[in-house]
Amino acid sequence: MKKGITLNILNGQMMYEHFKKHHLFVDNALYVPFNEAMCSGEASADIFSEEFNKLRCQAHGISKEKYIKITLEPLQYLFEGRGSEIVLWFDEDMFCQINLLTLLAYLDQIGYRNQVKINLVDRQYDIIDSFLWDVEGYKEIYNQVMLYKNFPENINLPVLRKGVKLYLEYLKENNEIIEYIRQNENVDTDILIKKLIKKFPEYGLGDTQYLELINNVSK
Repeated sequence: MKKGITLNILNGQMMYEHFKKHHLFVDNALYVPFNEAMCSGEASADIFSEEFNKLRCQAHGISKEKYIKITLEPLQYLFEGRGSEIVLWFDEDMFCQINLLTLLAYLDQIGYRNQVKINLVDRQYDIIDSFLWDVEGYKEIYNQVMLYKNFPENINLPVLRKGVKLYLEYLKENNEIIEYIRQNENVDTDILIKKLIKKFPEYGLGDTQYLELINNVSK
């Protein structure tokens, strides 16, 4: 990692655009978005490998070229080892926490042994908690959660522990979201999506994920 530069990884393009719009970028620091939704679809053990990228393309229904442009190109600073300090900016909800888990596992995978700084943010991207954290061991936690769909007892980060529990609940065929959709099948889709976003904020899902769930229930 190159000295003297802080690499900030933001959860998604919307947070990146917010930082840009409100001039929150700090001098001598790099800012990149992690444009993923790791709670949807499958993934492989070797994060950002050809197999991983292929599975993520399938999860999103997009081409390899589009995935490279949307997700991988913004992360080039990470892949190049830029930054002597890494700061991860993520919300507390399930969507963000599974993305966070993936990045912690990737840093463990490449042998990164410095502590990372984690900034937990609210919906307005204001910091609600900030702390340093070790990434060692998170590759195995990632494997247990993302590949085997198990709940590892050794998740010491409380917010991630909650996020993983919600993720495993989300994967169930008859989870609480699916049940709510079934109970409201006669509600207009746009209205139902708004209701779902309001009722289940802890999942952090957006229009795209809820529309997919609604369509699956309707089949």
